[in-house]
Amino acid sequence: MIRKKIKLPEGCNCIIVEAEKFRVSIKYITEKENEFYCEHTGEIEEVPEEGDLSIFWDNNINPQSVQIAYLKSWNSENGISTFRSTSGFIAQHAIRFRNENQFKKIVEYGKREK
Repeated sequence: MIRKKIKLPEGCNCIIVEAEKFRVSIKYITEKENEFYCEHTGEIEEVPEEGDLSIFWDNNINPQSVQIAYLKSWNSENGISTFRSTSGFIAQHAIRFRNENQFKKIVEYGKREK
């Protein structure tokens, strides 16, 4: 058995651990329903609402696929979310914009994954 102590990110009050066959996933839970732990920024982020200035990106993160724009609409079907910006960009992920560091962290995360 492997045992590891994990520090909860600031803003999280608990975790949910799900185990399925040879896979374990950990979800960080915050007090607010519209907040979540974003592995791309390493911080607690907000799900944007329509009209919010937001950062958009797809799973294949590259500098051209990360955009800052206003959220026009979003849709969630079968557990898959899509976000549409006012500029017409459609992405798989979006967070409410707080500062430039969020954008930089998402781009850097994409560079590490390649």
